[in-house]
Amino acid sequence: MPLDSPPSGLLVRWKLATQAAADPRLSRVDLAALLVILDHMNNASGEAWPSAETVAAKTGASVRSVIRSRLRLVALGYLIETAERGKPNRYRIGTPDAYVTPDTVVAPDAHVIQPLTPVSPTPDMGVTRPLTPVSAEPAYRTNLKNQPKEPTKKKRARDTRSVVGDSVSELVDLELPSKLKREVWQAYVEHRHRMGKKKRLTKSSALVCIELLRKWAHQGYDPNEIALTSIANGWQGLFEPSKPPVQSLADKVRRAAEDFADYQFGSAPTVDAKTAATLNERAARRLGDL
Repeated sequence: MPLDSPPSGLLVRWKLATQAAADPRLSRVDLAALLVILDHMNNASGEAWPSAETVAAKTGASVRSVIRSRLRLVALGYLIETAERGKPNRYRIGTPDAYVTPDTVVAPDAHVIQPLTPVSPTPDMGVTRPLTPVSAEPAYRTNLKNQPKEPTKKKRARDTRSVVGDSVSELVDLELPSKLKREVWQAYVEHRHRMGKKKRLTKSSALVCIELLRKWAHQGYDPNEIALTSIANGWQGLFEPSKPPVQSLADKVRRAAEDFADYQFGSAPTVDAKTAATLNERAARRLGDL
């Protein structure tokens, strides 16, 4: 071959194909696409412009694989691509880069040099490490964590019940009706206290229970029996007995005397004649029961 043979001559193409075959960075499709392009190389112009479909048909690969192979060959320097608008891309033989192993460094002038050995800095080298910017967000979050948390709704309700739910001794010391024994009332308060936080007596609910017992005691019922019945049956509330109270002769006389004292001797407010007649009739009926 003459010395002035074009760079796309057969010898140049053969050397390029041999170098590509030894390059582990190229796949079989890459090597086949390179051989097809070299086979289409024009000896006069040193260019080849086969389409991706043509290369795919001759290599048996897909068009997308051929396009990727051409991009890889251009990136590694095996081909030089020239693109013109309205014309197919043209390829010329390039100068492939030397194979770079993971432990070598390629300088900008394409000369392969040995990798640099890292040197550990000594204390006298005066190596200053770069300053790491400190974000204010972690400190802000830390301050938020250190702040006391607002109690939840469940905790507020529990604290309220513990405050409102007065102690047993305070509820036992409330003023009781004359007929209600304090030890019976204490047993009922402790009974409600053992039923749970939601069913414990508060001062307001205890006053309501005392008022009910006072009312039933005035009607002739025994408040101690009502409280003991609730404790024995495990009830939460107090209930009026279904049977009418059994009144003794002394109770009947006392109630009749109270009626006469209230409505016959001027201690009661002024009422009309009809109401007075009704009250007198009721008092006379009670005296008749004696």
